[in-house]
Amino acid sequence: MKNYPKFSDWVYWLYTWSFPTLLLTFVTVKVMFEFPGKNQISFAWISWTWVFSLIFCLMIWVTTVLYLIFRFQGTEKQMTADSDKSERE
Repeated sequence: MKNYPKFSDWVYWLYTWSFPTLLLTFVTVKVMFEFPGKNQISFAWISWTWVFSLIFCLMIWVTTVLYLIFRFQGTEKQMTADSDKSERE
């Protein structure tokens, strides 16, 4: 990928920002549209289908946030190691 720096930057941006943002947006909007209304048959005010969807939405949120946290921690460590290596030379 060193021969294609613009493409590498583009792919980095897609995987780091675009895909996680779109995933979280779509999952959140889907759960919001599934929120039970007054006309739905439900236990009290909560539909069990909605609870099931909400649990999976929360799991996707946690997984994506952890991915981003660890992704940037790895990047910072690599950048620090690269800068240390260049200072030694």
